[in-house]
Amino acid sequence: MEDLGDFELVSHDDAVLTLEEMDEIREWLHPTDYKYHDFSDHGSLWVKGVPGAGKSVIAASIIQHLRTTEDFPVLFFFFRNIVAANFLPRALLQDWLAQLLPYSPKLQFTLRSCLDSSLAECSDNDLFDIFLDGISSVPRIYCVVDALDEMSTNNGPLLDNLNILAQHRPDSLKLLITSRPKQYLQSALRDSSIVRISLQQKLVDLDIKAYLHHSTQNRPRPAGYARNKADTSRCVEGTHFRRQIPMRSRRNS
Repeated sequence: MEDLGDFELVSHDDAVLTLEEMDEIREWLHPTDYKYHDFSDHGSLWVKGVPGAGKSVIAASIIQHLRTTEDFPVLFFFFRNIVAANFLPRALLQDWLAQLLPYSPKLQFTLRSCLDSSLAECSDNDLFDIFLDGISSVPRIYCVVDALDEMSTNNGPLLDNLNILAQHRPDSLKLLITSRPKQYLQSALRDSSIVRISLQQKLVDLDIKAYLHHSTQNRPRPAGYARNKADTSRCVEGTHFRRQIPMRSRRNS
């Protein structure tokens, strides 16, 4: 069994609160209802790419993999600027707290004492401090933030907090961020420990062309195939086309 140092795994049976009490806290947090779901010096990875490059597919696949292979909490949030509940920075904190709740008796104790007050009375910084305190009793944790560029423009405090999180226990807290390559994010997420990966458009297009070739190579060749193949190669460079291929691949997997 992995040496967890001074940490102690806590069984859910030994949690401070009952399931009913945790449900009450979840309702107070108003989390988003999602329907889908080892380096010691570097705990954060930032994947950047053009629209449709497959960043959200990568994030969702990693979440699914971690949740099926790890016994530790996997917290996630998908920013969406067209969904009212999914573009405010505060929504990320509320969702992460709700997802962390079953794993942290310390968090349960803290939030139970908040139930007599309104959630609005807790500032974003208060919620972040509660989050840091809650994860202090969890030996390992994974946090995923998708489409950070779709967060509302009033996002300075959360970006500062993500910088703090990037430096917080990098050996046992792993943070994955995905976004489009926005300059303001490049300036804001300045911590040198964040490892950056860029999904280059030309390389993404090559992957899509390879996928198209593989998926059509055993099908009958229609008249004008050579011309259609060239037309398709040009269409691959379109944003909509790049967006559809990864999602179709995921549905078929």
